[in-house]
Amino acid sequence: AKADEDVLLKCTFNSGHSERFYLVQPSDNTVTLVDTIDAEVCTLRSQPHLYRWSCNGTDGLYPSVGKVFRYTGKFETEWGQRPFGQVKEGNGFGFGTCVEQSAKVQF
Repeated sequence: AKADEDVLLKCTFNSGHSERFYLVQPSDNTVTLVDTIDAEVCTLRSQPHLYRWSCNGTDGLYPSVGKVFRYTGKFETEWGQRPFGQVKEGNGFGFGTCVEQSAKVQF
């Protein structure tokens, strides 16, 4: 995807048990968790090699952070309680790979 184009990322966890879909919209500086009922809109920090986002959480979703490396598709996320980036009891961590899909609404 070009730097300012919307992209849908299908991110599969290394465990193989689940996946997440993130709609990345660089022109709005947002990432939306489009495979959740709440479809939380998160803050995006876009860099040439990396998408990084931060989500405040909702009634149904924990606060979270995530990043995907744009050239390799390597994906990392953490959810639970802030501050993130520490090994914090009770927080969840996910690692995996993302692939680009069409950012078009299906129906």
